[in-house]
Amino acid sequence: MKAIAERFRESGVTVLGINLDRSRTAFEQGRTSYGIAYPQTYDGEDRAIASLYRIAGIPMTYLIDPHGVIQAKGLHGAALIESIEWLAVREEED
Repeated sequence: MKAIAERFRESGVTVLGINLDRSRTAFEQGRTSYGIAYPQTYDGEDRAIASLYRIAGIPMTYLIDPHGVIQAKGLHGAALIESIEWLAVREEED
């Protein structure tokens, strides 16, 4: 995700991480040790975000367009990059 955040930063793409660590301390330590610069939020012990979006396992990805519509989910690797590129081109055309 770090590479994707860096690669598409100039295109207006935002990577947002929802962290499911068991504690805020583990979340902060992980964010620091992995050098994650893109926005992240800790989901908390109640896992409200994971529950809302029905996240059963990680990593889970959602590709959301600028209008807030989920365009794809569960993509990884080349499929994720291709979908981001497709969405960026589509938005430029609109």
